[in-house]
Amino acid sequence: MFRTMRADMATWWGNGQRWLLIVFLGFLASVLLFGTMTLIAFVVTRQHEFTPLHNITPQIVHTPKVPVGGVVVVEGTKCNDSKEAIATEGETNVRNLDNGDLYRLRANAGVRDPGCTTRTFENQLTDDIPPGHYRMEGFDLAVSDSGQPQREPHFSQPFEIVGSE
Repeated sequence: MFRTMRADMATWWGNGQRWLLIVFLGFLASVLLFGTMTLIAFVVTRQHEFTPLHNITPQIVHTPKVPVGGVVVVEGTKCNDSKEAIATEGETNVRNLDNGDLYRLRANAGVRDPGCTTRTFENQLTDDIPPGHYRMEGFDLAVSDSGQPQREPHFSQPFEIVGSE
């Protein structure tokens, strides 16, 4: 009886191992196929990050003290790391470093050529900006053909607005 039972168990176990191996290999093949397809789908549909703009900060202030309503002269380097010109827009503001108030000066729009360009900007202050410690700050915005935006900040060294003495 034991001999027959042992023979039956050996046959059952042998068939069970084959069945288990087939199920395991099928599962493994399914996981590998699913993983490969997921990776391919991710690579194909992934949008590449759009970051052609960079600004070198802080921008240099050539007029560290200006009167209320005066002109702040700032030298800044702005770069386009792509191989083609890019339309940009943005704004330039004046930030009070003492209390955080922000005064909008102007909106900007233009085209940034490939490479880096250093320019001098003459920023006319409005008469409503009181004396204090400030910096110029703002951002440039470029949008890719697929609609992906890049918002690149810029800011200057501090300067002081002085009242009439």
